[in-house]
Formats: sequence, structure tokens, C-alpha cells
Amino acid sequence: MALLEGIVARRREFLEFVTITGALSLAGCISQDDGTDAGDDEAGNGTNPGESNGNNTPPDSPENSSDEDGSSDGSTDGNTADLPEITAVTLETGDMADGTELRLTVTAESDVTVNWLHIGLDGPNGSLYGGGQEWEFDEVEEGVWETQWTYTVSDNAASGEYTFSEIRVENAANLESDAWAEQPSTTIETNTVEEPPSLQDVSLTTADVSDGTELRLTVTAESDIPVNWLHIGLDGPNGSLYGGGQGTEFTEIQDGVWETTWTYVVPDGAASGEYYFSRVRVENEANLESELWPEEPSVTIQTDSSPEKPELVDVTLNTAAVADGTELQLTVTAESNVAVDWLHIGLDGPNGSLYGGGQGTDFTETEPGVWETTWTYVVPDDAASGEYYFSMVRVENEANLESDLWPEEPSVVIENP
Repeated sequence: MALLEGIVARRREFLEFVTITGALSLAGCISQDDGTDAGDDEAGNGTNPGESNGNNTPPDSPENSSDEDGSSDGSTDGNTADLPEITAVTLETGDMADGTELRLTVTAESDVTVNWLHIGLDGPNGSLYGGGQEWEFDEVEEGVWETQWTYTVSDNAASGEYTFSEIRVENAANLESDAWAEQPSTTIETNTVEEPPSLQDVSLTTADVSDGTELRLTVTAESDIPVNWLHIGLDGPNGSLYGGGQGTEFTEIQDGVWETTWTYVVPDGAASGEYYFSRVRVENEANLESELWPEEPSVTIQTDSSPEKPELVDVTLNTAAVADGTELQLTVTAESNVAVDWLHIGLDGPNGSLYGGGQGTDFTETEPGVWETTWTYVVPDDAASGEYYFSMVRVENEANLESDLWPEEPSVVIENP
């Protein structure tokens, strides 16, 4: 599970650290269980990406990362590694300047590196974090791997029980442990008086920028405690451009009044027509949510572009030996009369899915109207031997128009020691 190259924050691929609940959100593969109807792997290009209510600072990520949770199907075909097994999970707390830190320590046995952590965290007012992500484990003794995951419960958060669930790990062979049978929990008492925030104003303005038109959505809310989460949907003439929620920094402009401005650039190559926001709401540090804003701010933008649907012309797979394994290099070439900026792919290995989804990606215009990118993924030396194949390959351009799927599934067989 490796971090994708060329990530551009557009539509629902949220990989930026954002300030929430007194700490930072996780990067990659994480989501708050808020019921948001966000559309299919759409992300914002704007200023405030993120789709988590967690607050860890993850270790340095390797160069590729899955935007799914990398879950294994439990198969061991083509692999000599054993399933990892969680042997201990402990929860401790510590006083911090801004709240109470939860410290979850996870220990597992595995004959190959453990590198993926799944957890859920719920507070008195619902889900705070849920999902899986690539994570750094230390080998504390031979075949024994350990990590610590931390989350700060703000002094403004709700009093009550905080519970971890669905704790499991994966190793480099893409094999997954059973879930830990227990649900570690602790009760925290804060001094906050819980009241939901209330939206006071949502306004939309535009500004000309060098590469298009910037949409500026300003959201103002009242709350006795800091507002730190923003949910919005953004649609254009060709469908969804952004949908979901993310930790967002709000400024207290007067006592109990909080404001933020969220921006999105409609590029010059995008489609002309109406762009509108919907499902606007906020949350505060007590994890309490406002009502939806009843209006849908919109603006009509005229571009000089006449965008056409992109067309894939070539998809090739090469491999290269690297220090820690075998690098898969998928080169995708497409024709489009406006810039191509989004790549969708699926990648499966002998033990199941390694990556699946879409993300903003830098494409280079190799000749007029021809766009190319290379996406890489490192299969580590202790991963499963067998076939690795790509599927569901398609692209989108700046007009939010999507190519047909590539009809083939490029693959390679890797034999690891």
C-alpha cells in the first residue's frame, strides 16, 4: 500500500492534514461515518480537503498509498506468510494542554512486516474516526510488531465514554488479522456545555485567478465552543465535483461566532454552466452538527472551452527493481482537447485488493491534445508472490468528462523470495 504520485486535491480524495478537535486528521483511507452522500470518488480541489474525524499525525508515508482500506480477503494463495495475529491492545490516557490524549497501543505477531492499521473510535455523540491506513509498526522483538495511535479529546468535547472498536492489522503480504475481541474504552469528563452549532450565513462570491474562476464559499455559524468541521457538496454542469466533510479551521470573528471560507478553482478548460453548493452544514468540537443550510448558493460560469470526452489510447505496465521490492509502473495515455487531471484504477494482488478508486493526478501534455502520466506502486519483497493486475482504468478531464474503461487488465507475475 503505497502513496500515490501526483495527487491533486480535487473531488473526494482527501489527503491533507487538517485541524480538528484540538489535533490533526489522518491522511488517507479514513472517513467519518456521517452518512454524507458524496458521490463516486469525488474530491475537492480546494483549500480544505480531508474526510476524517481522527487526529493522528501519521508516520512518513512511502511513495504510494491506497485510497481503499487495502482489506485482504484472507486468501493465502501464492504466499508463504501467515496471517498476522493481534496479541495485545491497551488504552492509556494522558493530560495535555488542550485536552486528554488517548493512547492506543497495538501489538501483533507476524512473520513479515505489519504495515496497516484499522480502527474505529466513537465518542458520546457518535463516530470520531473509522477506517484503515498504512501505518508504521516497530519490530520490538523478532516477529512481534507494535505501534501507538493517539487522539486528543479536546477540553471542549463531550463528556462521556470514548470507545475503540474494529481493531485489526494487515501485513506486507496483504493478509489481515481477526478483529480484536474487546473494545477498549475510557470515560472523560470535560467542562463543556453541549449545544449544537447554528448556521447564520452562507454566501458565494467569485474571483478571476490565473487559471480559471475561484469559487469562495463563506460559512458563518454560532457556537459556544469552536466550530471545526465543514460538510458541503459542489456540483457542476457535468456532475459532482466535491462531496463530503472535513476538519476545517474556523476563525472566531466575534464572541461565539465562527467563520471560514472554502475555495475551489473552476479551470478555464471546465464546462460552462451552473456551479452550485448543497448539503452545507457544520460541526463543533463536541461532535454536534448544525441543521442543513436551506439554500443552494450557485453561480453561472462561462468558459472559452468546448470540452469533449477524453479517450484512452494506451495503457502499459512495466516493472523495475528497487531497493525494497518491485515497482509497478503503469503508464496511461489519453487524448483530450482540455487537460486530463484525474485517474481511476484498481490494483489487485494474490491476496486481494491493494488499491481502488480515483484521484487528482498530474498529466503531461506530450504533444498537442495528448496527455500522459505514470502511476507507481512498490510491491515489497515480503509481499505475496503471484499475479498483480490493474483493472477499471479510466481518466477524466478538467470538464469532469470521463473516458470509457480501458478494455484490458495489464498484469505481471512477481516471484518474491
